[in-house]
Amino acid sequence: MYRFAVLNTHVLKVYNSINSLPTFKNAVITIGSFDGVHRGHQMILDVMKKQADEVGGESVLITFYPHPRMVIEPNVKFEVLSTNNEKINYLSQFGLMNMVVIPFDNSFAEMSAEEYIEHFICKNFSPHTIILGYDHRFGKGREGNIDSFRKFQDQYGYEILEIEAATIDEITISSTKIRNALKSGDIQKANDLLGYKYSIEGLVVLGKQIGRTIGFPTANIVVEEEQKLIPQNGVYLIEILLDNFTHQGLLNIGTRPTVGGTTRSIEAYILNFDRDIYGKKIKISLLQRIRDEKRFENIDLLKHQLLKDREYAIDYFSKG
Repeated sequence: MYRFAVLNTHVLKVYNSINSLPTFKNAVITIGSFDGVHRGHQMILDVMKKQADEVGGESVLITFYPHPRMVIEPNVKFEVLSTNNEKINYLSQFGLMNMVVIPFDNSFAEMSAEEYIEHFICKNFSPHTIILGYDHRFGKGREGNIDSFRKFQDQYGYEILEIEAATIDEITISSTKIRNALKSGDIQKANDLLGYKYSIEGLVVLGKQIGRTIGFPTANIVVEEEQKLIPQNGVYLIEILLDNFTHQGLLNIGTRPTVGGTTRSIEAYILNFDRDIYGKKIKISLLQRIRDEKRFENIDLLKHQLLKDREYAIDYFSKG
């Protein structure tokens, strides 16, 4: 079965089973996790679209769920830059025609490089062109690489295009570098490497309402997928998408130590806003980290700092 993702009038067909695939016309394929769909990934997507247009074919992105590292290293905590739904929405913006989501499990992980090429890729996709990043690895123990594909090129008659590493200011773009930037609170670096603003989506739930008592009502956010990477604790400038309208505000990620908090929470303060939005879905785009979370001696000192944070935010957004 497949479903449609529609964004900017483009229709992306999403297939969730290898058993339900159509026969793709002159399939121009690429393969990978595409976590974050960052600027390096976007370069591959641009090449795919141009190549598919040239050969009168269909672009097909093959990806995996869950992320392979969650299966291969189950005892190591791994956080993703984009949930599966976020990935679909990002990919829809680049003119991609087809996305195939392969359930990744231990059995798939044990496939040799040769089996992967012959029985997975060639059997199911009959590719006209295979587009791969410079560091693409696959198969049991990550034994396969682009040279593995070249060995079967004459036999199966596909073309291979290799994409060199994308760089910004001599920094090679990678999902790992973006994760590290977010974990250190460097939102601007992460956003630069992504090519868009890193975001968190979730539901607004009822909190302890302490902020309301001091004039700073906040929306408590529960993120929908626990594997989603939440940046370093601290206070951030943000944009909030709610009911198709964009608002501006501040976000606190942390344990709220001043009021005796012990568990990590995500709270958004929306400028010039006072509506009941419990149960609403909200999207938060992070712009800049402005300070660490701090334990204040009393609520009055906390309120004083929040007033300073708000003034900083108002000044920042007033400058456009």
